[in-house]
Amino acid sequence: MKYNVFKYNYNDYELIYAIKNGEEIPLEILLLKYDPFISHYVYKRTGHFDEDLIQEGRMVLYNSIYTYPESSDYSFFSYFELCFKRKINRILKREKLHRKYVLLAEFENELYETKIGSVKRKNIIPKMVFESELDEKLYNEVIIGGTKLKKYCLDNNLNYQTIIRKYRKLLKRIYDSIYSYILD
Repeated sequence: MKYNVFKYNYNDYELIYAIKNGEEIPLEILLLKYDPFISHYVYKRTGHFDEDLIQEGRMVLYNSIYTYPESSDYSFFSYFELCFKRKINRILKREKLHRKYVLLAEFENELYETKIGSVKRKNIIPKMVFESELDEKLYNEVIIGGTKLKKYCLDNNLNYQTIIRKYRKLLKRIYDSIYSYILD
């Protein structure tokens, strides 16, 4: 059954009260009312109408109905908007990280294949990724050479905590450089 949500001025609080009392029609009305906002925001963030994200938005709306503190000073829309945007941004960030890890796995496979073929390729990563000589040594010995990080620290008499931070930063720069290279 279709409802013209703009023909009547439905109050969110009355709809939420009715939904909490078990009525289904107010839930449909609230979904129809907020669907354009959900779709618009998903389109604005992704550039297309991603049905999965739109469905996530609807689920956030449903959960927001039951978690909205009735004694709050802010409106239901503000509460829902905050929950919804956080959820969508978290999903998009997770997808971006997943793409980076997939790219890194492909990169590691390429390195592994070049080791098997006994061909050394040191120029895969641009020199600008390395901030210091230590970064280049970490890359050559730990990432390409396969030396364990703890062993590398012991052999070179280096502080493990300091090196692990440098190693993580180096990996992030490598991910970013590979990601930007593939996107170009």
